[in-house]
Amino acid sequence: MAVYGIADLHLAKDIDKPMDVFSSYWDHYMERISENWKAKVCPEDTVLIPGDVSWATYLDEIDKDFSYIEDLPGKKIISRGNHDYWWTTIKKMEKFTADHGFDSITFLQNRTMQVEDMIVGATRGWLLPGDREFTDGDMKIYEREIIRLGLCIRDMEERDPGHKMKRVIMIHYPPISPTNGNNGFTGKLLEGEVDLCLYGHLHGKGHKVAREGVVNGTLYRCISSDFLGFDPLLISDLTDR
Repeated sequence: MAVYGIADLHLAKDIDKPMDVFSSYWDHYMERISENWKAKVCPEDTVLIPGDVSWATYLDEIDKDFSYIEDLPGKKIISRGNHDYWWTTIKKMEKFTADHGFDSITFLQNRTMQVEDMIVGATRGWLLPGDREFTDGDMKIYEREIIRLGLCIRDMEERDPGHKMKRVIMIHYPPISPTNGNNGFTGKLLEGEVDLCLYGHLHGKGHKVAREGVVNGTLYRCISSDFLGFDPLLISDLTDR
C-alpha cells in the first residue's frame, strides 16, 4: 500500500473564499485535486495532509468539505494548519467524523501513529525567527511549537527505539528556509533522526523560499497543493533508508 502527501487543500464547498488571489493557477483547483487524486490513489493507500484543509470557521460548517475528502479514495491523516479555524479538540473532531460517517479521516496532533512501514508524527509549527513577519510576540508560540514537535520525537523513539522504521514528520509551517537552516525545529528533527519532513503553507511567490533536499540527514519536501500542481506526491519511495 502506497503513502502520498498533499497539504493546503483549502476547500471551500460552503464558503466564498476564492484562491485565485494567488494567481489564476488556482482556477478549478478542487476539481483538479479530485481528478489527480482519483487517478493514482487506491482505496488501500494513505494520504498525509499537513494542514489548511478547509476555510470553514466552525466544525459544523465543514460537512461538505469533509464529504469531498471522504469521497476520495484512501485513508486520510489530517494535521492542523494556520487556517484550520474549525479545528477543536481531537475528541470533538472524532465524534463529528463518527456521527457523519467520515470513516476514512483520522486526526493527528502532537503525537505519532504507524502508517505502513513508517512512524508518522504531526504538529503545526510556526514562523521562524528571522522571517519578515516574525515579531517578539511570535517567540512564545515558536517555543511552544518546538516543545510539541519534541513530544512527537519522544513518541517516535518510544514506538521505535531501534529506528527500524522510517520516521516522518508532518508540519504545516516550513521548518526550514533558505536563510534559516538551524533553528529549534531542525534541531528536534536532527535529534529524532527524522527521515522525512513534509510541510506546506507556501503559495504563489512563496514557492521561491521553499527549501527542499537533505539537511543533516532529514529530507525536506514542500507539498503545498499548488506547489505539487494539485497532484498528491508519492512519498513511500522518498523514505527509503
